[in-house]
Amino acid sequence: MVDILPPLLDAAFNWLRQGFPVHTIRLVVRDEQSLDTARALFAQQAALLKIQDAERIRGLAIAPTPTTATRGGLEAAVPERRRYAYDVFISYSRKNEAAARHLSERLQQAGLSVFIDRKDIDVGAAWQQTIYEALDDCSMTAVLYSPSFVASKVCKEELNIALMRRRKLDRDLVFPLLVEDTELPTYMEMLNYVDCRVSDTTKIEAAAQRLAASVRAGASPAALH
Repeated sequence: MVDILPPLLDAAFNWLRQGFPVHTIRLVVRDEQSLDTARALFAQQAALLKIQDAERIRGLAIAPTPTTATRGGLEAAVPERRRYAYDVFISYSRKNEAAARHLSERLQQAGLSVFIDRKDIDVGAAWQQTIYEALDDCSMTAVLYSPSFVASKVCKEELNIALMRRRKLDRDLVFPLLVEDTELPTYMEMLNYVDCRVSDTTKIEAAAQRLAASVRAGASPAALH
């Protein structure tokens, strides 16, 4: 147990950091004689997690990381995520505006705050700075893959900013939707996407429900091909 349990717990905590919609890790010890040892190892690993996260996310509110022992089981809470100005930023090409609007409407109907540029940029505002600030203050970035998206310098810049935040925050926060057939660059294809071809409204609605549920749970979704 001393050799195996710590790396297993470390792996589990890392999955939570990546945004899996799980709020509790529960360890069940079938051999009651090992409960004290397991409790000590679990508490030690949970304390280490709290220290690491406090160092990684400076200035953000970190929830206490209590450990609760039960008969044959242990629990530990994970740190809360910060609050953002927007739940979702939608990055899209003008040619896919209808699909982007449909996604935005469904997310808003689910109670999420959404940034979509034509709606949320005031006339006369410095649009580029407004977009940069919104990208940096959103929980998730939804990107709509299409030939025009891949060809757009602005769209690729928005995706790259989101990818930089993904690396900085050490969690998945990019949610790609494929709305048209296109040849994706390798770095885009590395991200799992939801197939919504060809701007299929039913598939977009399903993707919106999935994204909304994950955002509400405080975690990023795992998109699938």
